[in-house]
Amino acid sequence: MNSIDDGLRALITRGFRFQHVKDDRGDVAVIVGSYAWGEFDVHDVVISCDSRQLTDLPPGSKIGTSAVRRRAQLALYRPDLVIERVRGGIDSRIKKLDAGDYDAILLARTGLQRINLDDRITEVLPTTWADGDTPAMVPAVGSAVIGIQARTADEPVMRLLDEINHPDTARHITAERTMLHMLRGHCNSPIAGHAHTTADGQLSLFGMVFNRDGSQWVRSHGWGPTDDPASLGAWVAGDLLRQGARRLITATRK
Repeated sequence: MNSIDDGLRALITRGFRFQHVKDDRGDVAVIVGSYAWGEFDVHDVVISCDSRQLTDLPPGSKIGTSAVRRRAQLALYRPDLVIERVRGGIDSRIKKLDAGDYDAILLARTGLQRINLDDRITEVLPTTWADGDTPAMVPAVGSAVIGIQARTADEPVMRLLDEINHPDTARHITAERTMLHMLRGHCNSPIAGHAHTTADGQLSLFGMVFNRDGSQWVRSHGWGPTDDPASLGAWVAGDLLRQGARRLITATRK
């Protein structure tokens, strides 16, 4: 499947789960939703066949990744690399790397940790772009978050969810999803966003929008109080739109 098919599959799956909850055929659906059940590591990582980091790979090296978001950011930093799609699960992707099909591949760190393969990681990429000379990979909105969707009228279930909800994660995901909603991105939009709470107690949100090949991009970084994550998400989205994000998003539909 291409990335559009993957997005449609995710949308259909989400609709199926929601309909089952709505029709009283289930109490909850575990998806990215209003109740956040903790965050895992959101970093993207590099795995190379000879332990070389991105800065050390020679021009023309073949990099495997299927995510539009990763392809765009990698092209922004290293336009001299050859970026090709890679299919299959984590195990099969690593086997293709070991077989010499690619010089390096990009994966989510949390997926490797869950199957005890994080020892294969060559480089952990920062989640915030500092300058054009430092490789980074801003994660997708909602990365590594387990969400739960339920009927709000079901008071016993809602009380249970209140007990397991992770407030910090809920604030982070609210800021990120508000930004995404206002950008009106679609399943094939190269949109990245990451929120976290800073050491001094502020809510930080970094957002980026790219074209497909990473040659054009806009970015925004905002801070705000932790008790109003939606306003922060709206501000970052507005700043991105003022810089031309709508044009970049619309172009990916063509």
